[in-house]
Amino acid sequence: TTLETAIRLSETLLKQSEGQIEARKYNCCLFNVAQKEYHLPISNMIEIADFPEIVRLPLAPQVVKGLINIRGQVMPVIDLGVRSAGVSSFVAIRKLVIAETGGERLAFMSEGIPDLSEEIRGEEVDVAHFVNQFRAGGS
Repeated sequence: TTLETAIRLSETLLKQSEGQIEARKYNCCLFNVAQKEYHLPISNMIEIADFPEIVRLPLAPQVVKGLINIRGQVMPVIDLGVRSAGVSSFVAIRKLVIAETGGERLAFMSEGIPDLSEEIRGEEVDVAHFVNQFRAGGS
C-alpha cells in the first residue's frame, strides 16, 4: 500500500543516514498513473514533491495539466494517464515526480507515493521527448 511504501522509504533513508546500512544504488523512480506503471531513470530524477496549485493553460494539449511553481521554478505538469487512455482512479495521495534534462524541468503526476528502485519496471518516461515536445516556441 501507499502507506507501507512511505514507511519503508523513510526507514531505509534514516538507516542510511545513520550509517546502519550501506547506501543503495537506485536506478529509477517507479510511479503509477491510470493503473499503469512507469519508471523515470534516476539520472533525470530531481525530487518527489507535493501537489501545489496548478495553473491551467488554455489551448494546451490534454496531457499538459498546467503549470506549477516550485521554489520559483515554473514547469509544466504532465499527466501520462491521458496518453495511455488509462482510467485514473481516485487516490488519497497524489505526488509529482520532478524530472530534468538539459537544464529544463517537468513534473509528472503520480497516483500514490513514487518509489525509488534498483529494479527497472514499467514503461520508461523519456524526459527529453516531453521537453522537446512542449518547449515554448517548439512545434
